[in-house]
Amino acid sequence: ANGIWRTVSLQQLQFDDQALTEDIDCFARAIVSHGFRFEFLPECCSGELLPSGLKAFWRQRLRWAMGWDQVTLKHASSFVGGGTSSTRKAGLCYIF
Repeated sequence: ANGIWRTVSLQQLQFDDQALTEDIDCFARAIVSHGFRFEFLPECCSGELLPSGLKAFWRQRLRWAMGWDQVTLKHASSFVGGGTSSTRKAGLCYIF
């Protein structure tokens, strides 16, 4: 996931080194536990490096898919729990 985070926001969070997709897990916790707000910035552009071969590409995509499932199972109850607006709940359920 490509994103721009404010330094002060990242300082409030800690990456879960057991998560397959620690960036997605961090995003979910930022929304649910800290109430952070995210915005689309069309003027920002980022790139990424492709894996070196088809086997590496497959492994990357498999890890990402498993990581999404892991984060969803870990945080799903928080997505629909109290303290979150209906709009945010709907957005989280749509994303995950």
